Order: sequence, then structure tokens, then C-alpha cells
Amino acid sequence: MKEEFTPGFYSRLFEEPLYKVDDQTAVKAQEDPPGAPEETASSQAKEYTLVEGTGDLLVVAQVRDGAPLPQDQHALLTKILKAVGYTLDDQTLLTIDHRLPEDFDMSRFAYQLFFVKNTGNFSEHLPGNFYDISSFESHLSMAAHELGVLKKNEDYKRALWTMLQKVFRPK
Repeated sequence: MKEEFTPGFYSRLFEEPLYKVDDQTAVKAQEDPPGAPEETASSQAKEYTLVEGTGDLLVVAQVRDGAPLPQDQHALLTKILKAVGYTLDDQTLLTIDHRLPEDFDMSRFAYQLFFVKNTGNFSEHLPGNFYDISSFESHLSMAAHELGVLKKNEDYKRALWTMLQKVFRPK
């Protein structure tokens, strides 16, 4: 039996912070042992990397700490997009750790392609299963396994290709 989550439940459970700390330095002083490296509040809060493009495709890739894509995953993504007539240079790439940035507006993108560990964490934006396509208003959302897993699994690559062919009609 598939569990259903309402968008309101999802946002309360995954997007809203569980606590709010006004003074980051006071908390840091309590948590870090003497001599620990100094971190700024902005580096603690950043869990994503955004490379804006002008195209109609948003690519969301789940990467540890929201860091930029590793070179091998970047190469795989470039190859995938090229196969359906896109270049990464023109599209928006958002790498995230666990969730989408709260202030990020996805509404301008006709296509949203997620490479994530688990579709449930993004149920508000994605179909229920990997390699399914969902339509919401004028947007199509697609989900695939994260790029690091995808590059090692031929079955996942075939499933991704089948899904992309349904949407993009290779050029």
C-alpha cells in the first residue's frame, strides 16, 4: 500500500526547520571544542549550489552537502542532456543536500528532472516512483536515481532513457 502525503504535511515535516537559532555564534561556542576550525553562519546554512540558465529545464541533483557535481557525474549529466538535444550550459542546475531551498521558484521551468536518493523526500514535486512522469499545471516532473548510482547501473540508465524519450523526443 502506497502512503499518501498531502503537500501541507510534507512542508511541515520536511521544509520547516525544527528549531530556529537566532545567535549562531552562541550555539557554535557551546558545540565546538577549543581550537575547532571557524565556520561562518553562511557556510553552515548553505546546502545547495545553483547555476542559473535561461532554458526551460531545471535539473536537481542530490549531492552531499549540496556541493557542485563531481566531474564524473557532471560528464554523465552532460551526456544525458545532449542525447535529448539540451546542453547544460543553457539550463539551470541545482545541487542539493536534502531539500530544495525555501525561496527557490520552480514555476518558470516547463521540465523538472530530479536525480535523487529517494523520491519521497520530494513528493510535493515528483511522481511517486523513479522513472515516472508527473504533470502539474504546465510542468512535467521526472525522477531518476542520483547520478552516482545511475552511472553504475545499466538497468537504471535504460529506464531513464525510456522516460526521457517519452518527454523530449530525441533530436
